[in-house]
Amino acid sequence: MNKSPIVMLSDFGDSSPFVGITKGVILKINPEAIIIDLTHKIKPQDVWEGFFVIRISFSYFPKGSIFLAVVDPGVGKEDRKAILVETENFFFIGPDNGLLSGVLEKEKIKGIYNLNKEKYFHHPVSRTFHARDIFAPVAGYLSKGISPIRLGEKINDMVRLKFPLIKKEENGNIIGEVVYIDTFGNLITNITEEIIKDRGERFSLIIKEREINNFVPTYALASKEDIVTLINSFGLLEIAQNCGLAQKSLEARVGDKVILKERRRI
Repeated sequence: MNKSPIVMLSDFGDSSPFVGITKGVILKINPEAIIIDLTHKIKPQDVWEGFFVIRISFSYFPKGSIFLAVVDPGVGKEDRKAILVETENFFFIGPDNGLLSGVLEKEKIKGIYNLNKEKYFHHPVSRTFHARDIFAPVAGYLSKGISPIRLGEKINDMVRLKFPLIKKEENGNIIGEVVYIDTFGNLITNITEEIIKDRGERFSLIIKEREINNFVPTYALASKEDIVTLINSFGLLEIAQNCGLAQKSLEARVGDKVILKERRRI
């Protein structure tokens, strides 16, 4: 019996029965399954947010973990595959809409499978609840040691989302963007710690015409309600407000441009 956990991510929220039902289907197949909730509060239909959360989270789990991810605005469409991605260290199950592709630049892919072996589904299969009828059963059987090739047909590729790259301007400025906003209203950018180290800590960050000059090691070293920048626990430059919501104060959203420039020395 595979003792690796099944790690769940979805946009189901916590006020509906969908999460519980999905877990119930897994446990009917494998009563010994270990199920971990990564989060069920991805914004509804926000595939990008799910992509990002998987991307920054999966490596913290034990080798062999099975990720069951459901953010699926295309559920029931004939051209949307249900897939299983097997990497050197993990398994990822979910819709083929880019949600699972955040692992591709970090993990070696061993196989991608179109989940079309209906004997491993829960029947009847609803057109609107594939988490219950396809993804959960496959996760359950996989956790019992069923080989991926028995669960689906091997395919060559999957839908891919790309993590946005920074741009370097001729004047030395770095152009990045907000890629995620957490529950504290912190704005996480695609500017890495390595870029900050290369430039030193004497820089300004501009977002929505607001210039931020205060770089701190941690939130508590900022004055109350000050908007600051710092390197977060995932090695990315973040805009935060101590005892406040930077998102609200700056009226910011994912995709907003940020400009990193060196401050002149006096």
